Amino acid sequence: PGREVRLRYAYYIKCVDVVKDPATGEVVELRCTYDPDTRGGDSPDGRKVKGTLHWVSCDHSLPATVRLYDRLFRVPNPDEAIAAGELKGALNPESLVTIEGSRIEPSVKNDLPGTRYQFERRGYFVSDVKDSSSNALVYNLTVGLRDTWAKKARESGARSRPESAEQRRKPRSAQPDGQAASKRATKPNELEPEAGSRSSRYTDELGLPRADARLIARDDAVAGFFEDAIRAHENPQHVAKWVVNEVLREVKKKPVWELPFGGAKLGALVALVDGGVISRSGAKLVFAEMLRAGGDPEDIVQRLGVGNEDDMKALEPLVDRLFSENQDKVAAYRAGRTGLLGFFVGQVLKASDGKADPKAVKELVGEKLAQTNE
Repeated sequence: PGREVRLRYAYYIKCVDVVKDPATGEVVELRCTYDPDTRGGDSPDGRKVKGTLHWVSCDHSLPATVRLYDRLFRVPNPDEAIAAGELKGALNPESLVTIEGSRIEPSVKNDLPGTRYQFERRGYFVSDVKDSSSNALVYNLTVGLRDTWAKKARESGARSRPESAEQRRKPRSAQPDGQAASKRATKPNELEPEAGSRSSRYTDELGLPRADARLIARDDAVAGFFEDAIRAHENPQHVAKWVVNEVLREVKKKPVWELPFGGAKLGALVALVDGGVISRSGAKLVFAEMLRAGGDPEDIVQRLGVGNEDDMKALEPLVDRLFSENQDKVAAYRAGRTGLLGFFVGQVLKASDGKADPKAVKELVGEKLAQTNE
């Protein structure tokens, strides 16, 4: 509790509470907050986390059968065993381990049999051309990933010990992806020379993450839209997030030049967020209106009444009610369990249907808890 980790391809999350079964003491639930600015796994403020969790959704992942292959013989020279009449004893009983009930992301359901993947941290797999179907997924190990522990052991002069059959059947092996999503082992498309040069400039000069730079740079029209936006508001990293997360989603439906607003208007919208005039959630409402009918972001803010000041006034009664209903947690916070701040913030965000700005909510809740302490 209180520590942050990265959910692979998602966000930074922080555990704020652990719920246990009162009868058995078994952990049944983790209550966490997430930082919406870390979508994709990077933090705008540069903070680092020590752990990355690979995962699939409990509700949406699919069951799969996984076959793990190992050496056929346990000895380096089976001919000697054959000559001595000890062939059976030389065979490796773990040469094939079939694991039922593994979980995999649903995007692979309709892939053709024979499709190849890398299951992260486990190895390369292929869907079985005879046995695998959309209703019964089966994957065979083709190449395991390099054993980095064995390499460390050699460097340190220690001897690495092979896993026993019991160890291999522990839950971490029961899910070949370590509860990770699988991804196709294909190379990304190469950029055209001009787009590649543009991508490098976005990364080296503007400080964009490489993935964002490539997404924006590969399309001339999108790149022009982005550059118009940063001319209007000189925060390329924040503007890039809006282009990647919001604009590119719309570009899948229509070309960027058919949007009812240009890059300069998007830059003006991001400037309102950076200036504290509106929250990120309020900005999304403004963005939706811009998609519908265009217009100036400042005018839309006034018309919709989504300014930060109005948002916070509306949230104050909600926070007061939350404190009243959770006096035990307020007392625990006063006693030093400051990690409960995340619990209160999460409850407020939930009650606001996700419309409130997390950073603004955190400030408001922190201020009110400080007042409570006094």
